[in-house]
Amino acid sequence: MFDNLIEKIHPKVQIFIRLHLTPSRTLILGYIFFILLGTLLLWMPISSRGDSTSLIDSSFTATSAICVTGLIVEDTAVHWSLFGKIVILLLIQIGGLGYMTIATFIIIALGKKVDIYSRMVMREGIGQPSIAGLGRFAKKVIKITLLLELIGAIILAFRMIPRFGIIKGIGHSIFHSVSGFCNAGFSTFSNNLAGFDDDPIVVSVVALLFIVGGLGFLVLIDLNKYIQWLLKALNILKTKIPRHTLTPHSKLVLWANFLLLLIPIILLSIFDNQVFSDFSWFHRIFNTFFQVATPRTAGFNTMDYNLLSNPSLVVIMVLMFCGAAPGGTGGGVKVTTVGVIFSSIVTTLRGKDKVILFNRRIELITINRAFSLVIITILWIVFVFSTIVLFSSSDMIVAGFSKIFFEIFSAFGTVGLSLNASTKSNCSFSADLNNIGKFMIIITMLIGRVGPLTFGSALIKRKPSKKIEYVKGFYPIG
Repeated sequence: MFDNLIEKIHPKVQIFIRLHLTPSRTLILGYIFFILLGTLLLWMPISSRGDSTSLIDSSFTATSAICVTGLIVEDTAVHWSLFGKIVILLLIQIGGLGYMTIATFIIIALGKKVDIYSRMVMREGIGQPSIAGLGRFAKKVIKITLLLELIGAIILAFRMIPRFGIIKGIGHSIFHSVSGFCNAGFSTFSNNLAGFDDDPIVVSVVALLFIVGGLGFLVLIDLNKYIQWLLKALNILKTKIPRHTLTPHSKLVLWANFLLLLIPIILLSIFDNQVFSDFSWFHRIFNTFFQVATPRTAGFNTMDYNLLSNPSLVVIMVLMFCGAAPGGTGGGVKVTTVGVIFSSIVTTLRGKDKVILFNRRIELITINRAFSLVIITILWIVFVFSTIVLFSSSDMIVAGFSKIFFEIFSAFGTVGLSLNASTKSNCSFSADLNNIGKFMIIITMLIGRVGPLTFGSALIKRKPSKKIEYVKGFYPIG
């Protein structure tokens, strides 16, 4: 795909592109293209009802949609027209799947071959270790996504249609199913899912969609193979299926997800048990589960997060920082990064030099990347916070000091949770920020979606590593 386009350009330009347009830069430029396209479409009068949309707010919404974040500076239900909502939905779908995955699927469907460079860009976007089999992988991703979104929409329709009628009910169902699986957090209701806090079917379907979407396509495909083999072993399936065990990556993702659900549920039950005191014990457990599941990049909410205590908000921010799994529809530093760092710390405290996880040794370069990723992320969050505070009024700083931090964590994790704006009803706190603040949140959402290391490598020119073994040096630490 890219090779064919490059061949049509002037030879000198071809040389420049091949030298400087790395896969990471191409990936980011692709997202920027869709942000600009979405901005243009949402800026058009046809996209809004009555009041026009400013350029910065159109850009913010387009970025939030393509980066599957969910932070909003306009009430999605009220401000955007049907055309505007369709644009947002398409951006969510493209951002959730990854535009290179969709492009690869289309190329294969047309009977053409995917060139090496396109495979490298796709690998950069989904975190695959190899470019081999990416065509088959893209087809599986599309099939899994459409199947799960269809099932989710059908189930939601049974609850939405009696409440809103056939047309609106189907529209709400499709929008929330796509937004749920893609971990976008956008809703066609002004109060998000707060009106369904007593409806376990709607809340559970949306929760299952964003939890499954957050596992990552690598894990979903691996799980599918494992379940098929398990059914064959139990004589439920009669087809011939070779023995399959989960990869270490899948095991780490599943265990990390389990722990990042269990521990926060216990903590929130201790810190804010009174928030759900009016609910029955079933709805109390159910809503607590939802509140700790959604910060892991989903962004849907069934309550006002301003009601939570500071300790609970810290727990929520930690979950947003951790994020989803690599190759999934979410952001954050990724749960595998957290798992690798935790294992490395435990290994160091035990006085060992090799980090072993699920009977597999973690390479030193992976550990270095994990620590670098976390450090870069923390530095970026501090930089964005400092910039927003520097260019904000003193009243804004006093009123929204903690809200700014929460918003930045939400933007980086591509979550969409917010402590809400004071100037606009049913909008994220970003609506209170000036243009500089909104721009910093836009950049943070983009970095959270593509990953800090990918974004950083696109800015810095890489040099080929020299095969030189240096003499060891002694550097005291701690």
